[in-house]
Amino acid sequence: MSMFDRRYWVVGGIYRDTAFEEMTPDSRSVMGPYRTRTEAESAWRVAADASRSDCMARFSIAEERVR
Repeated sequence: MSMFDRRYWVVGGIYRDTAFEEMTPDSRSVMGPYRTRTEAESAWRVAADASRSDCMARFSIAEERVR
């Protein structure tokens, strides 16, 4: 499987509390798809830095296998 058999997404937003179980509906964010994990990591850093002052913000990188 080559690196082009996958797509990467940055997903996240602001959660209701620090248990990180329920996200506030207006804050949900999906960025991508990105062709490489490196591109996704760059987008993740931007999102994480922009929300650094909010302890209830969380962003992750999700990987999708493409057939």
